[in-house]
Amino acid sequence: ADGIRRAKPVSFFTGPVIADGSGVAKFTFDVPDFQGAVRLMAVASSGARFGSAERFVRIKDPVVLLATAPRFLAFGDMTALQLTVRNDTAKDGTFVLKALLDGPAEWAGKNEASVKIPKGAERTLAFPLKARRETGNVRVRYSASGNGQNSAAQSLFPVQPDLPAEVVMQTGMLTAETNFPAAEARF
Repeated sequence: ADGIRRAKPVSFFTGPVIADGSGVAKFTFDVPDFQGAVRLMAVASSGARFGSAERFVRIKDPVVLLATAPRFLAFGDMTALQLTVRNDTAKDGTFVLKALLDGPAEWAGKNEASVKIPKGAERTLAFPLKARRETGNVRVRYSASGNGQNSAAQSLFPVQPDLPAEVVMQTGMLTAETNFPAAEARF
């Protein structure tokens, strides 16, 4: 199942934090590209006394992007990359979506769209893509903007041959007079 995980785990440790006179301690940290729940845990001590607490905290952007991409593509494969956009802002809005591409693939249609999304609703769009006949990783960077908010997501997947590499072996003996022709391309 680890190979299927698309989001990186979130883990952060701050070390000792000094609380103010009323027992409140504050700290900040950057959360990576993540949507979901995290567990916030704290341990406190004062002299010979100590205690602990934990609470789940939901993390979500006002504009949530969920990109769905294939595990891999073979040479010449066609696919439609799915991008789901959720509007969790305070009002209905029009959102501008863009998808940028790096790697051995090309767009087989439009890679930009403008879509109206009511507050609390989501829309799924498809961006058609074709793999070129070369190996490498395809990185797709998505962006959405609307209602004064911006959001980004990305996906990464390989393009690889549909068959394993072919190895041809020949045996024999070479002499100084032997003519050795170059191997022919077999694809």
